[in-house]
Amino acid sequence: MPELQDLAAPPPAADFRERLWERAAERDRVVARRWRAVAIASLATAAATVSTAGVLAFGNGSAVRTLDQTRSCPVAMQGGVPVARLMAHSTYRFFNNGQTFTLPAEAVLVDANAHELGAVVRAPRGYGFGDEFCGRSAASIPLARSGLPLYAVFRPGEAGLGSMDSGATCWVGSHVTVRLHVVVGPNDTPVSAQVAMRTGKKKLRPVLYVDWAPKRVAVYMSDDCHV
Repeated sequence: MPELQDLAAPPPAADFRERLWERAAERDRVVARRWRAVAIASLATAAATVSTAGVLAFGNGSAVRTLDQTRSCPVAMQGGVPVARLMAHSTYRFFNNGQTFTLPAEAVLVDANAHELGAVVRAPRGYGFGDEFCGRSAASIPLARSGLPLYAVFRPGEAGLGSMDSGATCWVGSHVTVRLHVVVGPNDTPVSAQVAMRTGKKKLRPVLYVDWAPKRVAVYMSDDCHV
């Protein structure tokens, strides 16, 4: 009888990665439907609603100032894989059930359970972290694209990634490190921002970078992400 250490695992099936993506995509559709319901209900009841993921924010001044923080956030599993999701777009309108809704420019990071991992939204106090899940400060990470390829630049009127679809889904580790750099103007409203996300254990690797402004949202992401 062979020893346990001599046993070799069979090679993965040729379509293993494709089937895993399909499994994740099915969960994407379930979560996307939940986001749609939340978005429509929130926008119908309050014009000030800033995000379908529910943005936590802080700060109460009116002068121009800067927030620069880095947090470590645990990430929920989806189909056996930790998943982070990005919703990002400039201002745009959409129609639903005979009504017109306007979504402000945003860059919102959530996990598979829609827990906030960091966000910036063009609305009063529309920036910050989900403190319940991202309460631990972390060492600063580079605020740069770090070699990530440009995915797209979204301008007003373009749906972009988010809110009415599933956004960009990224396979990550059990934790991500997120850095928010936000310039806040009058009425405590963001006027520009950069969002960087990395993951890994011994060495953090770049996954996402967003250069955000109300009329221009540029998204850079690794091949760990798909739309």
